[in-house]
Amino acid sequence: MPPPAAHQYLPVLDDRRSYFRYLDRRPVRIAPDETVQMPTRSTVSAYVLETSSPGTRTNDALASGGTLTSIDETLSALRRLDENHPWALVELDNERFPAVYTAFPVSLAARRINDLQRSSAVLDRTWISSSFLWQLWQRVEASAPEHRFSQITFEHEGIFSTRLPTPRSDRRKQEGDEDAPRYAPDRRKANLKVTERVGALRDVVLPWRDQYNALSSIVQIRVPAYGRGGHDIFHDGRFSNRSDSASEFRDLVRDVIALYAASTASIEEDVRVRANRAQGTSAAFAGLPLYMRFSSALDDQTFERWIATFRRRNNRFRLWGNPLFRGPRKAHIYAVDQHLWQTIDLEISTTHLRAVLPHRTCGNVVHRLVTSVQRFVDPAVTVYLGDQTYDAIIREASRASWSDDGE
Repeated sequence: MPPPAAHQYLPVLDDRRSYFRYLDRRPVRIAPDETVQMPTRSTVSAYVLETSSPGTRTNDALASGGTLTSIDETLSALRRLDENHPWALVELDNERFPAVYTAFPVSLAARRINDLQRSSAVLDRTWISSSFLWQLWQRVEASAPEHRFSQITFEHEGIFSTRLPTPRSDRRKQEGDEDAPRYAPDRRKANLKVTERVGALRDVVLPWRDQYNALSSIVQIRVPAYGRGGHDIFHDGRFSNRSDSASEFRDLVRDVIALYAASTASIEEDVRVRANRAQGTSAAFAGLPLYMRFSSALDDQTFERWIATFRRRNNRFRLWGNPLFRGPRKAHIYAVDQHLWQTIDLEISTTHLRAVLPHRTCGNVVHRLVTSVQRFVDPAVTVYLGDQTYDAIIREASRASWSDDGE
């Protein structure tokens, strides 16, 4: 991958106003006779991370391989040691959920965010599940005029699903016949991006979800801006500004962080209450039960392929352990969550996933697990946390957050 171009870095500026004026593509004076302005072809992105340990450890993790230069109490410039200019701004309005703003292209920025995430067990991405994106879409429906354009992306890929037997020509290839054609494995895959007016999305497109459950997996929505364009929210905690206003974009990021923080706190409070109730009792497990019921039973090969991935430390779920089979269709995994290295008991069968979330479990692991299962295993999975559904928790957090905004 080519190195970043000079215009993709941020200039060295003195204060918050100057930086956000620059991200708004307005000229910023850096000397009596010199100004800088962000190129029109650059797009501002934000990546919201999560940590259970705000403060010094978070700052150290963010500055891995670089330096954080404070601009004010909550804003810092992030620079690598081998570079002269910052590549991102880090805002800590909520100390647990740092927002990283950059003008780097997505391919370069994502790689650097991944490096930050891998550099410390303190950091994880925020994982915005379909349930979460659906609640955000309800706000779009309620607040945006019907004639405004929005966008929704549905994506599900059954990466563990059954493949067809190897064709004869593929066997010829394996035996050294270079002229034999190759066949891509057949598996379930749905990837649909729809850009349409809000009214049409509501009345025509979204009812498809009732007919085809792969469309239950929403991975991106666009929130129309007050002016032109809009702001994209992605399942992996990435935001893209497709409007004329970086300030409005920042307000949206802060609103989503508030909603995410409320739902995470609700999960963790339930874990704490359950653990306290279990103290001094004969309960086998002190923690909050998590139960995922699949919309249809997984076939045996899909189940076995999925379970096998937990043996790899770098799997998509960031849960690592050695599966112990309790029969042909059930496995137990005493898994380690690579965010904060906490242990979680998992039971996975062809019909369900069951876990016990112990005291001090980070609520972010629930969001990540739900998001990953929806994308790669079952888009229409039903999730329960204790006696509540996951959807109800997100809905209640959204209602409270919306009420706080004066809606």
